[in-house]
Amino acid sequence: MFEKVKEIESSGNRIIKLAGSLALKKYRLKEKRFIAEGINPVVEALRANVALKLLIDLEKIEYLERDESLTKALAKERVEILSMESRLFRSICSTDHPQGIAAICMLPEYR
Repeated sequence: MFEKVKEIESSGNRIIKLAGSLALKKYRLKEKRFIAEGINPVVEALRANVALKLLIDLEKIEYLERDESLTKALAKERVEILSMESRLFRSICSTDHPQGIAAICMLPEYR
């Protein structure tokens, strides 16, 4: 399922820095992006076609590949998939026990 995965190894990577900054409202508004954390929010973001990049914890990749709803959502969408060590993944997540998957998504524009 995760065939074309790019690995991020540095905390200085621009994607890691962007994802970390999105914890603050001013950066979410400035970048017009937000982070969806966990399988269900990521699947919904994929279905809504707002997910731009998928971030995956390398330690949980086998578990995530077995999730049927995620597999179906990814089959329909083309997003860049990035994997990283657990320590990097935990640094961008706001939850205490991350599920191993997150997505950088576009903020919807309201009129």
